[in-house]
Amino acid sequence: MVESAVILTVPHVEARIADLRLRYDPAAAVGVPAHVTLIYPFAPPPVSQAHLDALVTLFAGVPTMELNFVGTGRFAQTVYLRVDDDEPLRRMIASLAARWPEYPPYGGRFSAIVPHLTVADRQSDPRVLDEVEALLQDKVPLSARVREATLLVSNDQGFWTPQCTFPLAVR
Repeated sequence: MVESAVILTVPHVEARIADLRLRYDPAAAVGVPAHVTLIYPFAPPPVSQAHLDALVTLFAGVPTMELNFVGTGRFAQTVYLRVDDDEPLRRMIASLAARWPEYPPYGGRFSAIVPHLTVADRQSDPRVLDEVEALLQDKVPLSARVREATLLVSNDQGFWTPQCTFPLAVR
């Protein structure tokens, strides 16, 4: 099944946690970079030019930002890096969801969205999650300047690649 997602990549952070992501996050092995998800799933590929144009316009109104990852958090089978001020991310997610209500974040599975950067995912053993959290303690805090959003698209084999990027407004 082909899919798409709109994300904020954080290459500086990727460099610090790539080893953990490759070991504990299956998405890393299929081309998904370290990121904060804004909307997934998004429009089925190929994403229309009208959608791309609307994304350009939307992100042109969003200022570049510094994301500061200050600690860890958990979901049931996930360890993630926590953002100290996630309000700008929540606003972006809300803008995308309002513009495309047919693509609610995470397919509408969750009542509340927590902006985050996944480091370990689909790990059913709590001891593995404990280990990842412990290994992350020496790596945080981390910060990253975000200058663009990215549209990722998967292929029939489940491998993800960037289709295009959308610059944020320079401030």
